[in-house]
Amino acid sequence: MFECGIKPIWVFDGKPPKSKQKELQRRKEIKENAEEEKKEAEEKGDMEKAKSMAGRSVRITPEMIKDAKLLLTYMGCAVVQAPGEAEAQCAEMVKQGLAYAVASDDMDVLAHGAHYQIRGFNARKDPIVLIDQKMVLDNLNMTHTEFVDLCILCGCDYTNTITGMGPVTAYRYLTECKNIEGVLRRIKNENCMGKKKKPMIVPDDFNF
Repeated sequence: MFECGIKPIWVFDGKPPKSKQKELQRRKEIKENAEEEKKEAEEKGDMEKAKSMAGRSVRITPEMIKDAKLLLTYMGCAVVQAPGEAEAQCAEMVKQGLAYAVASDDMDVLAHGAHYQIRGFNARKDPIVLIDQKMVLDNLNMTHTEFVDLCILCGCDYTNTITGMGPVTAYRYLTECKNIEGVLRRIKNENCMGKKKKPMIVPDDFNF
């Protein structure tokens, strides 16, 4: 990157919001299950599966993060410790003109308002893709607020999803209702009138 005239800024996650605890617990359970499968595969001599499960059960320790920051500093890279989610910090830095784009495969970046997102930056074979937020919003014919609502309806780390709500339906409902509140009223009315064979189910803790 330095040879290409790119100055990277490495941003590290801070404390996650309370609303993400359920998702973090889910990820923890996945790692624990992967660890168990790794041990079973090792006992059976299936080293290929053990290797695969080992990749899924990796845990990042505070010591690893400290060493990574130190190494990046010695390499001349800028290091930023975010107070919360790294993607939110990155997006804010781009909005303030402190950086050009956010290099991440996490689509939260656009929801947080970054002007540009770079995907596939760490891939060796796939091409790097630059996503222009304004172009995305223009093609969807949405405001940024409506786009955030769309992301929530499609599923995110901070709330449960609505059963039966896919991205196509979410987009159609949102373009007609303009916000989540309107979409929820529409779902309630359609369920009461029995318009769908399989009614959509809104979780009691759907807190957007």
